[in-house]
Amino acid sequence: LLSHSIYAVFFWHLSTLEDDILHGRFDQYLVRPCSVLLQFLGREVNYMGVGDVVFATAAFTMAYRNLGLDWPAGQWAFFAVAVLSGTVIETCIAWIIGTLAFWTGRSRSIFWLSMRIKMLSQNYPIDVFGQGFRIFVTGFLPIAFMNYYPLTQLLDKPNAMGIAGLGFLSPVVAGILLALGSLVWRKGLAGYTSSGS
Repeated sequence: LLSHSIYAVFFWHLSTLEDDILHGRFDQYLVRPCSVLLQFLGREVNYMGVGDVVFATAAFTMAYRNLGLDWPAGQWAFFAVAVLSGTVIETCIAWIIGTLAFWTGRSRSIFWLSMRIKMLSQNYPIDVFGQGFRIFVTGFLPIAFMNYYPLTQLLDKPNAMGIAGLGFLSPVVAGILLALGSLVWRKGLAGYTSSGS
């Protein structure tokens, strides 16, 4: 929830890209002498997400105390990297799905489907699901790298895939998704034609 709360405050509106494209509002970003992506990302801050930040911080603090954890500096550093990586992963997944609207005109249904899968995998440890689901949320829609794998690493627990050190790949997955998101965005922007609305 800490990773998601940062996404919810600053990047939630990536899911609304299809509205800007369909209603012709996206054109306004193209006529200004500034990065189109920077304009779109900076257009709003979702203050409703601040509630997620408060709740996530309180829940983490309670869990840390109740589990009797005493992390050294290295684990705290990895925790910070894992939270930021989780934010990048969720943001990039929303960005890539939102960018599909450049070609399809609509992308919100795919976005909500991915959100349902993400909520399912965050409410339960993925080891309660079958092998197919585990592979899907690890390799195809890598949301397990947002929280599950880094947490198994931080808590020194085995993970559902049985591969040691998988949690350390969270920043790598974030980097790959960032590169993929950038590529898809550039391709979509290059082929964009106004809706004329």
